[in-house]
Amino acid sequence: MSHTGSVPGYQSYLRSEQTRDCRIILDNYWQGLLVAQMSRDLIDVLNGKPMSLARSCIDDLLTPIAYRDGIGLMVAAYHRLDERSSEYDLSEDAFNTLGYKFLRKDKLDEAIQFFQWAIERYPRSANTFDSLGEAYRTAGRNAEPVESYRQALKLDPQSKSAKDALSALMAGT
Repeated sequence: MSHTGSVPGYQSYLRSEQTRDCRIILDNYWQGLLVAQMSRDLIDVLNGKPMSLARSCIDDLLTPIAYRDGIGLMVAAYHRLDERSSEYDLSEDAFNTLGYKFLRKDKLDEAIQFFQWAIERYPRSANTFDSLGEAYRTAGRNAEPVESYRQALKLDPQSKSAKDALSALMAGT
């Protein structure tokens, strides 16, 4: 069982496992996905596993900049991140989650940028190319998704989503 709750500035997270372990985290300084990571870290400690320090989500840094200041300053903030990159979760999943978050909000340029960053960091992942193809396709950039899906299939010839998308693009649908 898991449940989150929040109001501006405050956040809560409850997770209970079948093992009867339960974590409740209350946060009065909105930390986004960091709170969920803290929950996973706590269960590791309870089960005798080594604890890793939770890192802030890149979403918490870049999303407010994108909405307040635009994509140009978001890109600049990302490029300044190198000196503090160890403080943030820069996993493939973090980029993918954030790219789709922007895609659902019709912030297509921002979504494409996150998927491009994911490819820079994870060039051997078929999923990063598949996600970028989807963003290009949603943006109506018809030539670019074909190449993204082809690259996804080079990396994972069994990718059903890349195969289906490429077939649809070739059929003109």
